[in-house]
Amino acid sequence: MLAADGAAVVTSRVGEGPRLPNPLATGRCVCDAVRYRLDAPPLFTHACHCLDCQKKTGTASATTTIVLRDDLVITHGSTRPTAASLARMRAAEAKIGR
Repeated sequence: MLAADGAAVVTSRVGEGPRLPNPLATGRCVCDAVRYRLDAPPLFTHACHCLDCQKKTGTASATTTIVLRDDLVITHGSTRPTAASLARMRAAEAKIGR
């Protein structure tokens, strides 16, 4: 199967879109502790401009991209929560009364 630009595309699981033979994207966190590879196009990307997202990011919007778990591969490091991230989560939950 060929993409519109003539590149080879590998068919993925039944009912899903095409998978690419090479990573679609690679990235890392700011501190470089975690690196990842995205092997297929995201399901969707959304930019939220609500005040909470503006405060959280310090920008005009927060961008969220939704991907299938099997399409996102951690190539370095771990995504396990740290003590600091767990403390922030608990504080946020306490604030909203959970």
